[in-house]
Amino acid sequence: MCISHARYYTPFLLAVQQFNAYTYHMKQLLTKPVLELFTALNGNARIVGGAVRDALMKIPICDIDMATPYAPQDVISLLDKHNIRTIPTGLKHGTVSALINDTLYEMTTLRRDEKTDGRHATVAFTDSYEEDARRRDFTMNALYVDKDGRVFDYTNGRADI
Repeated sequence: MCISHARYYTPFLLAVQQFNAYTYHMKQLLTKPVLELFTALNGNARIVGGAVRDALMKIPICDIDMATPYAPQDVISLLDKHNIRTIPTGLKHGTVSALINDTLYEMTTLRRDEKTDGRHATVAFTDSYEEDARRRDFTMNALYVDKDGRVFDYTNGRADI
């Protein structure tokens, strides 16, 4: 490429590099086991929290948590139908863990705060991802990704990354 054309192509090439890095890190979220979980939950779940934050920050992902509008017993039933082992990690708080290939994935029913003192909360289950996002500790931990890799940001958390 000739030097005079570099000023036209450089922004495009930078955008392609950024997109490729973004795509790579989103693919780290959408692994085969995670896609199995999406299938078992009829696509009615989203990856949430630190894994999404880390993917957007392009740093290694340590664990993957999911949020779903399904009640914990429904999550257990749906995963059992797909021969996915479940562990009732915290049913009172809506959390069920799935064990796939020696890796735990936590699935928590969407929640909203009924009453809170800032540290402890009485929660109720909801079907609203937006209500769930508002109760999370940091806006950057209130980011969600669906099975197609789309990011949902109800609290402007991307700006805090």
